[in-house]
Amino acid sequence: MTSAAASADERRGCSARSGRLLKPALSYIGRFLTAMQEGLWDPKTNPDGWIPLVVAENKLNNAEVLARLQEGSKDAPEWVMNYGSMRGVPQLQAAMARLLERFLLPGFTVDPSKLCISAGCTAIIDNLIYALCDEGDGVLIPAPYYPAFDNDLQAKCCVHPLPFYLSEEAAADGLPIRQQLDAAVEDARGFGVPVKALLITNPNNPLGTIYSDETIKEAIAWCLDNRVHYISDEVYALSVFKEHARFTSALLLAQQLVGTPSAAAASNSNDGPADGAADGSEVGASTSPAAVAAAEADGDAAAASVAGLSLADGSNSTSTSGGGSGGGSYTQRQVNDYVHMVYGLSKDWCASGLRVGMLYSRNTRLQKALDNISAFSTISNFLQWGLIQMLSDHEWAAGFLQRNQRSLEASYDALAGALEAEGIPFTPAVSGMFVWVDLRRWLAEPTWEAEEEFWRNVCDRCKVILTPGKDCHAAEPGFFRLCFAWMPPKALPEAVRRIKLLMGSGASGAGSSECSVQ
Repeated sequence: MTSAAASADERRGCSARSGRLLKPALSYIGRFLTAMQEGLWDPKTNPDGWIPLVVAENKLNNAEVLARLQEGSKDAPEWVMNYGSMRGVPQLQAAMARLLERFLLPGFTVDPSKLCISAGCTAIIDNLIYALCDEGDGVLIPAPYYPAFDNDLQAKCCVHPLPFYLSEEAAADGLPIRQQLDAAVEDARGFGVPVKALLITNPNNPLGTIYSDETIKEAIAWCLDNRVHYISDEVYALSVFKEHARFTSALLLAQQLVGTPSAAAASNSNDGPADGAADGSEVGASTSPAAVAAAEADGDAAAASVAGLSLADGSNSTSTSGGGSGGGSYTQRQVNDYVHMVYGLSKDWCASGLRVGMLYSRNTRLQKALDNISAFSTISNFLQWGLIQMLSDHEWAAGFLQRNQRSLEASYDALAGALEAEGIPFTPAVSGMFVWVDLRRWLAEPTWEAEEEFWRNVCDRCKVILTPGKDCHAAEPGFFRLCFAWMPPKALPEAVRRIKLLMGSGASGAGSSECSVQ
């Protein structure tokens, strides 16, 4: 038997490339499955149960979304039983476009035909990276970041995730965002990896923070200057739960970089002249006072509130005429070709099990590629029908988003209050469903091995599962991500109590008493 045949036999006849799929997408998935089998915490029926704080999922209002979806799924038409557009049926594209305009992109005209709706944001990212990057290319991602991005980029596309540290504090101290990005490219070049895209999750996972508008605009301008694709992951955009916090979509900020008022009003089409001359009606007008006034005049105050608008003074206002860090010197075509937004229903809408993600891009070649590849990740027409009814009900949507934000804030406050009471440092969050905790002083030593040992102790002795900082590409050992929207709020102080008891006065819990789970 030849060596090639022996190797194939060892692989049970599977391809060589299947080898990179054998590693679990997430290092902690095994412990999570154990927790599900052995039973989750319940104050009455299972007070010693597991408390997983690793799932980036919002279960707080599942029931309300399910009820509304079931109501909308009644009397489905016969066409749901037949083939439709693999990028989303036109009716759902239109409903999603109007939803985005109402709650996320005020003053911006969303062209439904530029939306691609697929089976979750993982599929969207996979298809997008496949179409934008070649094997061996790299994607810059500010760290710490969502742990599954590594697998999303590598499993099929063989693209290198390139973690780097984007510091707004350093920018304020004289190291501009642009220079930080240049340095990241130089580091990648040292490994022979060309940079094709910058992927930023904003609001951030795992920090629960929001980048400033100026940081995002400077990053977009850098991408446009260097012909690097800017991918804006905005899946937590409507989960901003602190009243003082403001979020602005990258689509709105990118539009500010277009050079002239006429260009800022350019068409959604990318078929225009290379200089981006206006030929249509799209306006990128973020949360300007005029947009807010129009929203209020139309009875859209609730929508303005959930979108993070300042109804009082329009303090998050933007201009349609360019300006900003890019100096208003970019063309509409540049923005159309290189700026892409990812959104979905998993996080803001408590619907991760529905597997609904979407991409908005005006890059015409990319759109044609998605016409083909989206066939591998389409969602059922029956589900799309139910979503059309649900997402078109803006009165319900506005109320739901506000209720969901209140639920997120209550859970966050429960966790943050418990951490503060126990003297555990953390990064204050304003959005999403995460708290980034600093447990460095409780490690036996400042190494990744010590972090893993601490993580195992928390799992084995406390029945609490955290996301290790190493999985998120933390800058140093000892940081952990806590997800607070998957377990009931009352479980969160209990988890903190168990962890603190384990830590005791020792470094890693190795010498302290057993963690009492109740």
